Amino acid sequence: MDTPPFHPEWLVRFWLETPGLNRLEPHLTLMIVAVCIAGFIFYKRNKAPSFREDFGEEQFQQLLTVQKMVEEQLRELEEDKSRKSLPDGEYVQKKRELEDLLQRTKKELRQFIS
Repeated sequence: MDTPPFHPEWLVRFWLETPGLNRLEPHLTLMIVAVCIAGFIFYKRNKAPSFREDFGEEQFQQLLTVQKMVEEQLRELEEDKSRKSLPDGEYVQKKRELEDLLQRTKKELRQFIS
């Protein structure tokens, strides 16, 4: 009974004629390479979420800073209004813009908390 070869002839010739490779067991070598690649992929996948958590914390801190800055600007705007150094139209417009920004910032902060 004549059975066909399980591996292409060019692959067998390459493995057996290459210095260094001809001394290694091909199936064992391929299994070791596959395990190393799987380990590397597993390591990369497990390392990625820690970066995302740090990024989320950094973004949360930035939102807190923005909230404090906007609240401070609103206080300064009220002081300028009380000193009458700011016209009514400009005061109303700036106050509306700052309040909108403050509401958006608070909304984004609530998303982090919940």
